[in-house]
Amino acid sequence: MKRLSATIALLACLCLPAGARADFGIVSPDAAVTEADGSPATQAGSHPFALTDSFELNYSGEGSQAFPEGRLKDALLAQMPGLVGDTTAYPRCSTVDFLENHCPDDTAIGVTASALTEPDGWNGAAVYNLVPPPGALVRLGFHVVAVAITVDVRLEHSPPYAPLAAARNIPQSLNVFANKTQLWGDPSDPAHDALRGSCYAQANVKAAHASEFEFEDENGGSCPVARNPKPFLTLPTRCAGANPTTFALDSYEAPGSYLPDGFP
Repeated sequence: MKRLSATIALLACLCLPAGARADFGIVSPDAAVTEADGSPATQAGSHPFALTDSFELNYSGEGSQAFPEGRLKDALLAQMPGLVGDTTAYPRCSTVDFLENHCPDDTAIGVTASALTEPDGWNGAAVYNLVPPPGALVRLGFHVVAVAITVDVRLEHSPPYAPLAAARNIPQSLNVFANKTQLWGDPSDPAHDALRGSCYAQANVKAAHASEFEFEDENGGSCPVARNPKPFLTLPTRCAGANPTTFALDSYEAPGSYLPDGFP
């Protein structure tokens, strides 16, 4: 059986030390598919426990005086070719319920957290499976503080037809320093009960970097759902060469000017 590379190639990087004065760009982008024990998920065609992507932005200053080198406008992420996310296997939250922050727990498929206002102040929220608009295969949604964010997923138009996730026109009111998002291979797994849907909330968690932030249960609750035998995520069934995950971001100061090696 062919196996996926345990180290996912990351492109579109402009890697500069956090806190250094620089142009708008990414610091330490990371992507990982893991088993329940945190080890890399390497079996082709398997259903991983989680898929976790993260990035940080260049910024200047420290603490409350810090500011990103650009206000994040669009975030694009091309996942490894052949990755399958079957949201039809799970209930979808309606747009009305999502905007009113009333999505049922069984529509939660992961968690996300963003560093806002200060580079080490993280706020978390559940990620929900939404009804996709025309032209999108999948729509994910979450709330950053009180702001609703949607991410639409389609396939790229040219080979190798990688899944392309796009969050566009992120509100300028959000002072984003970093983001970390985790999607679950089996959202109905009881291992996710403490972080599922209405049970998950983390506010002003201190972590200097995305690699140091951990999704944790602050409320001590449990939100179980009926077990679903169908997986959400399936890894590529064929592994020929590298399986890159590619990040590309632009800013309101330079819309459409994506990072080197990025994509429009």
